[in-house]
Amino acid sequence: MSDTEEANKVERRNERMRKDAKPSAVDPALCPICGKDNRCGNLKGMPQGTCWCFSTTFSEEIFNLIPDDRRGLACICQACVEESREKQKR
Repeated sequence: MSDTEEANKVERRNERMRKDAKPSAVDPALCPICGKDNRCGNLKGMPQGTCWCFSTTFSEEIFNLIPDDRRGLACICQACVEESREKQKR
C-alpha cells in the first residue's frame, strides 16, 4: 500500500470516528456534582494558578461523587468541596 493510500485509509477511519463521537453535554463552567457555576478561574481568563482551587485540597471521596460521564470535563465548585469537608468531619 502506498503512503497516499495509507493516509487516505487513516483519514477515512478518523472521519468515521468523528461521526460516531457523541458531543459532550457537559458545560465546563458548571460543577459536575451540583450543576451550579463552578467559578473556574481558568475559564474566566485568570492567570494559571490563581483560581481558588489551587489553594485548597480535594479529598478522594469528592471525586467519587462525580458521575462517570462528567469526570474530567468540569471543575468541582467551592461549595461542594466545603460541603464534602463538613460531611467528613461528622
